[in-house]
Amino acid sequence: MTVTSEHPRQGLSPDSTGRTSRSGKSNRLGLRVVATLTVVGLATVGIGASAAHAVDGINIATAGTYPVGIATDSAGNVYTANSGSDNVSKITPAGVSTILGTTGDSPSSIAVDSAGNVYTANNLADNVSKITPAGVSTIFATVGDSPVAMVIDYAGTLFVANRLDENVSKVTSAGVSTILGGLDGTRPVGGAALDRFGNLFLTSQFDLVWMFPGVAAIPPSDNKEAQTIVGKCVTAPGSLKASGSTKLMKPGCETSAGQRVGVRVSSVKPRTDSRGDQRYYSLVCKVGNKTVKTKSAGYGNGSRKCSKGALNIRTYGTKLKLKVTWNAPATDTYKAYKKTKTLKS
Repeated sequence: MTVTSEHPRQGLSPDSTGRTSRSGKSNRLGLRVVATLTVVGLATVGIGASAAHAVDGINIATAGTYPVGIATDSAGNVYTANSGSDNVSKITPAGVSTILGTTGDSPSSIAVDSAGNVYTANNLADNVSKITPAGVSTIFATVGDSPVAMVIDYAGTLFVANRLDENVSKVTSAGVSTILGGLDGTRPVGGAALDRFGNLFLTSQFDLVWMFPGVAAIPPSDNKEAQTIVGKCVTAPGSLKASGSTKLMKPGCETSAGQRVGVRVSSVKPRTDSRGDQRYYSLVCKVGNKTVKTKSAGYGNGSRKCSKGALNIRTYGTKLKLKVTWNAPATDTYKAYKKTKTLKS
């Protein structure tokens, strides 16, 4: 199902619940409207709706004059950059619309940071406005000539595409503005996006898409992809042999991120006996029947990675209870891998 508003303009923005909002021009009844599409393709209605006019989309609220940019925050509030009235509208999830604050001349795009501050790139003023959640508005930074698109990264850095200068400004969270780079003599036309790897994408005239690799802050590890074990090489036995070898990992064990898997043993019980440092277990790397490396852990903790061969734990007749953890380090795009199991002999 396609949902539209009357004369849709530049802005389209999803919130954390999956709703997509679009800013639009005035409708036939003179209302400047915002339409919302839910994740199942059903439009919702709020303040400012006109049932007679709604065909595909439903008007949820009025905004300022000529809203051309739109953004949402984590609470589901919608913000519009109103180019004709030089201000920002805030629309709550209930459809209540208010003017949050004023901007520079002709705001063309809008972004919201994690603290709820709103930023607009002002097309005719060549600057960026910042509006706090309390509605206090200031000029945050100067940028290039005729900014037409803007995005914000996890660290609060703004990337602004300047149409007439044919380049991109980078504005830090402290308001320091520099030129990131150019577009080889072509003018940006209003599209800007970041991916989860920190790459910046822009659209320009002549139907081109540009990428600036790795310029944006990467989101926290909670947003990284989970590592998985390749080929089921981790073996998690139900128990340990009282005396002998138990396999913990097959040869060449790696994760989907190409990280070598290691094993750590901790919480060993009993800690000591009447003989003190009895050798309760060892972590052994084996290639075939040949022992390559052995780590004698005594009565305490131990860890081992095998560059080749299988990894076994060897016990020596003492009843044990210990915690075995299979692990691999995090990367720029993957979470750390960790699997833990308590084993008894």
